This record gives sequence, structure tokens and C-alpha cells, in this order.
Amino acid sequence: MASTNSQTLEAMWDYLSTLNSTSSDAAIQKYLDFFTPTATVYLSGMSQPPATSHDLLTTAIKTLLTYWSHLDRKIIHHVEGEDGSVVNAMENNIMIAGELVLGLKECEVVKFKDEKISEYLLYVDPAPIMAVFAKKAAEGKE
Repeated sequence: MASTNSQTLEAMWDYLSTLNSTSSDAAIQKYLDFFTPTATVYLSGMSQPPATSHDLLTTAIKTLLTYWSHLDRKIIHHVEGEDGSVVNAMENNIMIAGELVLGLKECEVVKFKDEKISEYLLYVDPAPIMAVFAKKAAEGKE
């Protein structure tokens, strides 16, 4: 049986997949409820600055939802630490700027405090995502 922290993380992903660019502030607030008020969240991967408060996370998720949507998450490898942390190697299917990106390899390292996410580190190769933006930019110049 999955730990409480793993269940929290799964619930966060399930809820995240319901959000889009037209989600209400109340819907965004419900997403924030998965995180401590001062969580460090690398929502767009480790190469981008983290959100370190609910206000910054609100801005980050609203920005992300303008071009990103989550379609499917497949956990390839799952590890739970003695400290309650969770590490998942994943292959995700996402939509970036209207383009399907299949099998995006990502790894999340998640720490918890009082059953809420206190640190969310996302390791992802941005090349497939950057290729979509490069294609869109090239199409815009034609």
C-alpha cells in the first residue's frame, strides 16, 4: 500500500490534470493546498527558478497552464525514503503549445512536511519541449 505522502502526490497529479488556462482562482487555490505555504517548487524543471511561496506558485502554475497540459503520467520507478520523501522516474505524455509530446522522461524528488509538499524538484530534459517552441517560432516566421 502506498504511503500517505505517495497518495498526496498522486492526488496532486490527478488534480493538476483537471486544470487548464481557464481554471478559476478557486481551482488554482485548491492546487496550492497540496503545498506548504513556503514550499520550494521547481514546477518547470531545475533549469528554471523555483516558486517559494503560494503567490509565486500561483503565478508559475497560471503561466505554465497557458501552454502546457498533462495528458498521462506513467511511473517507471518509485522509491520512498525513510524520511517520507518520494522519488518517481516517469514517462509523461503532455501537450505543449498544442503539440503532443509523448514519453517525456522526468524525475520528481518530493519532500513533505505535515503531509503537504514542502519541496518539489523536477528533473527533465527540456529538449523535446524546446523543439516544440522552436517549431512554433519557425512557423510564425513563414
